[in-house]
Amino acid sequence: VDKFIPVDVYVPGCPPRPEAFMQGLLMLQKAVGQERRPLSWVGGDQTVIKPQKISKRDELTPNRILATELREPKDI
Repeated sequence: VDKFIPVDVYVPGCPPRPEAFMQGLLMLQKAVGQERRPLSWVGGDQTVIKPQKISKRDELTPNRILATELREPKDI
């Protein structure tokens, strides 16, 4: 899809679970909140400066590596 239209957040599932959809909305809100926009439309470059995107998997990997105890499936 991202070859045809720009994609900011991927939400897995068809249809996605409500929790995944809410997480996607929160990730999108966070990404939009970190964008820098020009102060005025009168002069200067009008491009939006977006922060570098980091995948959620890469963001959570260090904490997952440090885990020493796994929860029982019935406790999840």
